[in-house]
Amino acid sequence: MKNKIVIVSISGLVLILLMIGLLNHQKERQTSHEKLPSKIVPGIVKSTSQPTQAIDSIKVFLDWSGSMFPYENNENDFFRTDINNLFDLLNKTEPKINWEFFAVNNKISKLHFGLSHFTSGVKVYNNQNIGDVSQTDFEKIFGQLLKQSINNNSINIFISDLIYSTKLQEDHGPQSVAESFESIVENKFHKYSKIVGVVVFKMIANYNGLYSPSFGGLPDVKINQNRPYYILIIARNNIIKKLIKRNDLNNIISLRNNFQGFKNYFVFVNTDSIQNVYYTALPYSKRPVLFSATRNDLKGTGKITDLVVNSNMTDKKGDFYLGIDLKPIPFFNSYLEDPSNYLTSPEGIKILGIKTIASSKITPLDNLRLGSCSRILDIEISQIKPETIKLILQNKLPEWVFNSSSLTDGLHNNVSDSTTFGFEYFMKGLMNAYANNSDIISVKVNIKK
Repeated sequence: MKNKIVIVSISGLVLILLMIGLLNHQKERQTSHEKLPSKIVPGIVKSTSQPTQAIDSIKVFLDWSGSMFPYENNENDFFRTDINNLFDLLNKTEPKINWEFFAVNNKISKLHFGLSHFTSGVKVYNNQNIGDVSQTDFEKIFGQLLKQSINNNSINIFISDLIYSTKLQEDHGPQSVAESFESIVENKFHKYSKIVGVVVFKMIANYNGLYSPSFGGLPDVKINQNRPYYILIIARNNIIKKLIKRNDLNNIISLRNNFQGFKNYFVFVNTDSIQNVYYTALPYSKRPVLFSATRNDLKGTGKITDLVVNSNMTDKKGDFYLGIDLKPIPFFNSYLEDPSNYLTSPEGIKILGIKTIASSKITPLDNLRLGSCSRILDIEISQIKPETIKLILQNKLPEWVFNSSSLTDGLHNNVSDSTTFGFEYFMKGLMNAYANNSDIISVKVNIKK
C-alpha cells in the first residue's frame, strides 16, 4: 500500500532521478483499472528502415511517489551521485540537446527546471504535492514513454522502484497483482517491439524512511538500508544501438567506480534484422591441432565451416577456436562474452571462454579467415568425432532477474536489500513483448572424418 509520507528535510540531493528508490514500495500504486487486466495481443507497428538520426532531446521521468522520497534522505549516498554521473555521461556525448524533466504518478507533470538545476545539489523532491503520490499509473507512464520514443528521436529515462500495487490487491493477492503487471507491460510494449528498445539497469542506494508492505495489512516499517531501484532507458532501436555501439551504456558497466550502485542490466531490442553473421572455424591456432580444413576450403580465404578430424585425435578431448562477428548485435559486451548465454549442442560441447580478437593469438593461416570477426570463442569437445556442432546465442532472462524478485517483500518486518515486489513479472512482460527474438544467432560447424 502506498507508503505514508513522512517528509524529511534533506540537503541537496540531486539524485532525484534515483528517487525511484524502491521500496517504500508497495505503495499502493493504484491504476485506473476496475479489474485486473487480461492479456491482449495488439497489432504490431512494423519497423521502417530509417537512417540513424541525431538525438534531439533527453526526457527524464521521475517516479513521484511516496516510496521514492526516502531516497533523498541521504546526503552522502551514491544514489544521486550515480544518476548525476549517468546524466553527465550522456551530456558529454550529446552536449547541445535539450533536457526535460517530468514528475509521474497518477498523472504526468512537467517540472520547470533543466539539467543544471537537477545537478546543482538542490533538493529535487521539494514539492511532494504534485499529483497523487499514493498512486503510480504505469499504463499511462509507459504509454507516454513509448509515444515519445515513436514520435521523437529522444532518449527517455524512467527512474522508479517499479513496485506495482493496485487498490484491488486486497481482493486478488500478490500473485494475481504481479501477473496483472506482467500483462500491462506486455500489452503496452508488444505493439512497438519492432521499433522501440528498452534497457533496464538495476541499481541500489540507501533508503531511509517508511516502507509499506503491500499485503497482509501490516503496518509501515521504518528502515535505513540499501534498497534496489531501476533506471529504464527507452528509445528507438537505432538510438539504443547507437548508445551501445559508441559505449555510452557499456561505460556504466565497465566504470564501476563511477556507478557504485550499479548491480545488473538487460537489453530488450528488436534483432529481426540480424540474420546471418560472419563466422569461421580457426583450426590452426590451438595446440594440439585437432582438425584440418577440407580440401575446398584450403583453396581460399573465406570462412571454414567444415573440418576434418586429424587421424591421431579421434575420440580424444580437445578445443579449437571459432571466430565470429558479434558487432551487429546490439547487446552489451559483458552479455556477448558470457558463455552461459550460449546454448551448445550436442552433449559434450562447451564454450571455455570468449575473447576479443586483440587478446587472442591467431596463426597467420587462420588470420586469413578472420574477415569481420570481432570475438574468438574457445570451444571444447569432450570426445572428438564426426558430428555437427551448433551454437546459439539466446535472448533469455538472466538469473539475476529472478533473484531480484519477491512476492512477500516486507512481510514480518523483513525488508530485503536486493528484491523488489513482482520485478520478474515486469521483466517477463517485456520478454513476452519481444518474444519473437528468442534466438539471436545460430552457427554450425561440421566435423567429418
